Amino acid sequence: MIKKLSLSGFGLVATFILISAINKPTSSGAPSASTGGGGEQTCAMSTCHDDNSINSGTAQLSVEIADMVKVGEDATIKVKIKDAGKTRFGFQVTALDESNTKVGEFIITDTERTQILGGNNSFPNRQYLTYTYLGTIDTDGQAEWEAKWKSTTKGKVTFYVAGISANNDGQDKGDFTYTTSKSITVAEASKITKITNSKEVTFNLSNSLLTITNPYFNYIKTITITDIQGKTLFTKTINNADAGTEIKLPELSAGVVIATLQTSAGILTKKLFATHD
Repeated sequence: MIKKLSLSGFGLVATFILISAINKPTSSGAPSASTGGGGEQTCAMSTCHDDNSINSGTAQLSVEIADMVKVGEDATIKVKIKDAGKTRFGFQVTALDESNTKVGEFIITDTERTQILGGNNSFPNRQYLTYTYLGTIDTDGQAEWEAKWKSTTKGKVTFYVAGISANNDGQDKGDFTYTTSKSITVAEASKITKITNSKEVTFNLSNSLLTITNPYFNYIKTITITDIQGKTLFTKTINNADAGTEIKLPELSAGVVIATLQTSAGILTKKLFATHD
């Protein structure tokens, strides 16, 4: 039912167990601890889906996630498999650190196609994301599963994926297993302090004149104006704590711009609307 999947490093391991053409609906998913990673074996080493070698078929298996996510961030993970003419697919995922200990948490976003399982007697503390019965069936030669994953620690994370495209003949023979992986970095969350009494700091943009009212005398270092796509339109070092500051800007295209103040107390960002009166 699963092909061998080897692991290394601080890893997310994904694999898949699927008996093709299940005679009746079941939501049990792939048995826990069948990923082939972190000391686990796979059904490919015993009695299921074991008559074809790994990656010997023509399917395409991929895992998608941002190259870098931050601690505490809900990162979207997608597992995809394509195999023309096939109608049954599936997967299983677990997250391991460098010591092969569970790390992070999966978050279900599609209850119809995915579910979370706990560990087994050999690996009781691990967590697994896997398919439901409805999550195995597709009619266009491809399948996709999506969920969220959140880490509470920083470091390198590798997504190891294995999947099966099944021939839907009612048995576990003649199916193909595939593996792939992707490494990302989990970084420390940004720590941005709100500017002191930020609700008292106001911006007014009239034509090309930007007026900053700062009644609590926050020390303002720089002002930056960007468009909504993040392109810098203007930046200036101020280095003052005046109660009021006027800055002449270059002519801006009419529309929304973003004004960002960097201060000794933190960062304040507000949307403004550039006009030409």
